[in-house]
Order: sequence, then C-alpha cells, then structure tokens
Amino acid sequence: MKNGILVSLLVFGLAACGGESNTSAPTLSINTELSAGIKGLEAQPVLVNAEISEGDSAVLNTNYTGNVLDGSSVHFNFTLAEDKQVALFLSSESEDLHLTAKGYNIDLIGSFYGSTQLIIFDAVAGENYAAHISSIGDESNFQLKFIEANRSSVNLDNNEYLISLESTEEEKCIFGRIEENNTRSSSSFVIINWSAGYIDYLYRGDRLLFSSVNGDEFTIDDISNPISGGRVISYWQDTFTLLTDFLTGAVTGTSNTSFEYSEAGNTSSCTYARILTGHVIL
Repeated sequence: MKNGILVSLLVFGLAACGGESNTSAPTLSINTELSAGIKGLEAQPVLVNAEISEGDSAVLNTNYTGNVLDGSSVHFNFTLAEDKQVALFLSSESEDLHLTAKGYNIDLIGSFYGSTQLIIFDAVAGENYAAHISSIGDESNFQLKFIEANRSSVNLDNNEYLISLESTEEEKCIFGRIEENNTRSSSSFVIINWSAGYIDYLYRGDRLLFSSVNGDEFTIDDISNPISGGRVISYWQDTFTLLTDFLTGAVTGTSNTSFEYSEAGNTSSCTYARILTGHVIL
C-alpha cells in the first residue's frame, strides 16, 4: 500500500535515532518566493458537527465524532461535486487506531504525529472514495475532521510550506557476514521554511537547519553518535539535498544515509540512497 503522509523515519536520519539535530548551526536561507497560487487555502473552513458510523456517507467540512470497537473498523464513503484537495484528520486517546483511504488513483495510509493521523489528497468530482478507521486495540472514541485542505489546520506559519515527497530507496545492510539489499518506495510529508532555512516535521520535533545553500538548492548534513533502543550507533551520517522550482512548486533531490551500530556484541552497517521528487501542496 502506498503511504499517504507517512513521514519516513530515514528521510532525515537523526530524528529516527533520537540524536540532536543541527539546530545550533548558523542560519542559511533562500529568499526566493513561490509563485502565486501555490500556497493553498489559508484558513480552515467553518465546520459543522456530526456523528459518523459504519456505512455512512461523509460530508465535506464536517467535524465528526464516532466509536470503533476492539478489532473492528468504521467504514464510510464520500463523493464530491467539485474537485477539491481534501484532508482527513483523525485524533483519539488511543494509539491503536489506523486511518486509510482508497479511491480514484489513491491508496493511502494516514501519517502519525502525536495523537493525530492525517491524509491529504486531491479528490476528483464524481468519484467515490472510501475511508476506514480501524482498531487493533481496545474500543475507542475518535474525532475525525473531514475538510478542505488548508494551512491553518496543519498549523503552518506564514513562510512554512507542506511538501509531499516521493522516495525511491536503495538499501544495503551488512549484518556480520550477511548482506541484504532492498529497493522500496515511500511517501512522506515535511515542512520547509526556505526563508528561515529549516525543515521540520508534522509533529514539530527535531527541526533541521540548512547546512549550505547554492542558488535554489539547499543541503542538510548531519553527523552524530545517537543511541536507539538497544543499538549503540557508533557512526551516522546523513546528507539531504533538495532543489526547488519556485515557479511550479516542484522539488527534486537526493538523500543518502550511512551508519554503523552494535547490538548484543555484533557490529552491522547500512547505507540508504534515495531519489526524491515532490511538490508544495500547502
């Protein structure tokens, strides 16, 4: 299944392993402004309150409440009269709920940040879409905002932009004498502030500052020795470079990560090479 706005734990390596980001580095920035119309809807629309349950048809710009049983799911559908960029925000006290959406050209999993899951996509008028809220734990109450996507709901500051990134990753890991190679694709969403020179996460943790700037391209370099669970990482280096087309909002780049770690007396190493493509969505 293709991830919707699932933030990859390895797109920016330090956050994945609990190390400190380069927030103390000198601030570098790109002061070019994006073309008009790329920024997206600013304010959250006025919402109405309603309840949602199995088999219902959802209405855009509604704040829903509902309940899902242990090991069960709530399935609902929606069809729009106009093309819209829509967002589904799921929040609950439970960490065992999962949000998915399927339909015309989409098959998405909600991203996690804090107690909230989020999906954003372009819905096509007249097409039917289905969403599921499923539980793998206890019975849970939930709140679901089904709204037209907007910057306010994602808590974006004036010069922050939400970016969708598609990643094709080549992985090579060596565990003792065993070598494993894998290729995978994933999707992630990050927040970029070009004028202040940083990348941030939806959950607002481990902000990373630009290390260097060359025209409309910036690079983030991080080297650290973080500790992750039972693994002691002796070496970690991550380089992330992204080029922006400020006329169209398109972004392209690469991300390369390498690290060595020891666990239970055994030493292993991994490298990840990624090709990134994406665009500004809000």
